[in-house]
Amino acid sequence: MPEPSHQHEVVKSLSLTLQLPTDSRVPLADLRFEPQALVTEKRKLSPTTLQVQLEFGPEHKRFVVSGRGVCPQTLDLTELALKQNHLLKVTPWLDYGQDRAQVGYDSAFELRVEPGCLEATSGTITWKQVEGRPLLGAREDLKGFLFRAKTPPMSEFKSDPLPWGIVPISAAERGKVVLEATWRGASGPTLQRRVVVAAAARANGIPAIGVGQTVFLGKGEWRVNEAPEGATLGLGKQGEQQTFTSDVLGRWELADAKGQVLSVSARRYDRTRLDCGRATCHTADLAEAESSHMTRTLYRGLEGELGKDFDPRCGIECHAIGEPGVPDGGFMHVAWEMGTDLPQEFGPGSYAEMPRILRNLSGVGCTLCHGPGAVPLLPDRWSILRSEVCAVCHDEPPRYTTVAEWKSGAMAHSDAKPEQREGDCATCHTAAGYLEALGIAFDGARKTPEGEGPTGISCAVCHTAHGDDIGLALVRRVPLKALDSLVPKTASWGVCLSCHLSEDRSQSSASNVVLGYGALDLETGAQWPAQPTHEGCTTCHMQNRSNHSFVAQATVCAPCHAEPPTPDPQLRVRALAAWDTLVKRGVIKDSNSPHRYATSKNSEGGALHRATWNLSILLSDNAAAVHNGAFARRVLDAVEAALAR
Repeated sequence: MPEPSHQHEVVKSLSLTLQLPTDSRVPLADLRFEPQALVTEKRKLSPTTLQVQLEFGPEHKRFVVSGRGVCPQTLDLTELALKQNHLLKVTPWLDYGQDRAQVGYDSAFELRVEPGCLEATSGTITWKQVEGRPLLGAREDLKGFLFRAKTPPMSEFKSDPLPWGIVPISAAERGKVVLEATWRGASGPTLQRRVVVAAAARANGIPAIGVGQTVFLGKGEWRVNEAPEGATLGLGKQGEQQTFTSDVLGRWELADAKGQVLSVSARRYDRTRLDCGRATCHTADLAEAESSHMTRTLYRGLEGELGKDFDPRCGIECHAIGEPGVPDGGFMHVAWEMGTDLPQEFGPGSYAEMPRILRNLSGVGCTLCHGPGAVPLLPDRWSILRSEVCAVCHDEPPRYTTVAEWKSGAMAHSDAKPEQREGDCATCHTAAGYLEALGIAFDGARKTPEGEGPTGISCAVCHTAHGDDIGLALVRRVPLKALDSLVPKTASWGVCLSCHLSEDRSQSSASNVVLGYGALDLETGAQWPAQPTHEGCTTCHMQNRSNHSFVAQATVCAPCHAEPPTPDPQLRVRALAAWDTLVKRGVIKDSNSPHRYATSKNSEGGALHRATWNLSILLSDNAAAVHNGAFARRVLDAVEAALAR
């Protein structure tokens, strides 16, 4: 009788790679397997790729992959047994596509949701707008799988006249809306997804743009003088407004109706050289920028340094390179091309999970402010100094109100009059003039195009991402000459003194009054000892660094004063009367304006000459009685006594 045969069960090993679609927003940890016992090892290869090691025998016929937000997929293990590796592209329950970054102002658009599997079609999608100005004519069709609406017109965000050249579009002006889509059905859990739609891509107004980015052109009709080889796009029109889009890399030359030329460089961010700090160029600047919190926010968030509530998607528009939804070679575009996404889980090592090219695009580098590919040519370099460069991110109420506050204050209109942009006035009334006075050259920056309106004292005056000395909140630190004993080197308000302090020539002198500094003894010409009154400009004018209108409110007085300082209108009346007396006596000539009168701090002059200097200090500060009433009254009393002799 033959001996019974022993059949040996063969155990098969299989490496199964699961790949989620880009921007599926389904955490890998939510994937489920059945039977779970077949999984011997799991290894995350990328934010959207999971490798699973399976071991199974002849009795195992099926393996099911499922999870919240994905369609269940069944694998035939009898077929897979012939392989060692297998790639499974996991299908999302619903495919919303990418966010829409530039659908146009006053333009109809539609969002079509594609079901990933038959089960998804059994449900209904409802839409709700949760952010932004109300869309026009919003409606749902095909059980909500099709959403249609129209964006508001440009006039709701930008006022006429538009500036010359590329029109800056800030975060608040792009017409961004956030829509929340909710799927409900008999099979599967309720699913929610947020979709972002914007009428326009943000633009900082610098003529260096991303490929595929549509920008608006202001001030009349434009034409193309030169275009890169192979270009098929270029000038377009949206309503009455001209637009410009480049579909290739290269430099364009545009001209307006008067023949003024605008040279526009179009590049992809991922093909732009990122070594701005190489040995012969901006080594120190790059090192300073790389160490700032602004540059490292996304890194710190992914590494878990910003807490468990940090959501990198909320800041990806401002803390990574490029405009999401635009094919510009920025962070989100490259991630989409590579089939990857942000890590779903944050903690030490999460940043390193991203491919190197994404890490290179994941901070606020040089190109985010200066544009991809090329610094503007000399005639257009003035555009770098406009506040709109920062408004791209820092103008999105209610979280960011900085730009709106700045626009409401005097700083935004400091160069409103043409004469304020020329000569010595430009030093304090224009950003370019101020920086040039500090020795920071901006060749051609003062030569704004004909018809370009005022740019004011923009962000670049007080803040800098790089420089020899940067303080808290990227505040620029400047030399304070003889005031080291009065103003700490670390004082954030030191930059205010650059313009609001009279040293050798009478100018705006609010800081003189605050510090009780610079007045001369009318008899001897010796400078009075300083009589500082409080802790500096930002104590009252910044209100804990949150007020960029710089308008001091009485509510900030309480921590230091039982009673708010009381304005003394009579003090200014008396000072103006003393000024008129000096004019009548011929001591003051050529001008009746204390602010613009070219008096100087000359201790060798006579008593009445020195009185002119002291009066200029008071009259160039409209709030002298509040800033330092005791000092102001002492100065005025001495001047009136001299005039009475």
